[in-house]
Amino acid sequence: MATVATVLETWMQIRSTAWTLAQLLALAVDETFPPREIAPWREGHPLTAGLVAQGLRIEFTGLAFRDGFDPKSQKFSVPEQRGASRLSP
Repeated sequence: MATVATVLETWMQIRSTAWTLAQLLALAVDETFPPREIAPWREGHPLTAGLVAQGLRIEFTGLAFRDGFDPKSQKFSVPEQRGASRLSP
């Protein structure tokens, strides 16, 4: 049985990894990232991990990740989005 400290430590590692990925995406993002639709007042400013994280939240809201896992084959496929994306293509 996992202790509270172990669970908290694992959760913090997951959060740190997620934030690191957002920071890396901010460095590697190309012209397809739409900062004007997320924060129009940031036009011309450097792209930050927080802005990338907000864009990812908007893009993946409504995407049923659990529906993409097939327990029989033990494989994941990207599921259909429940509603229209809030970011235009």
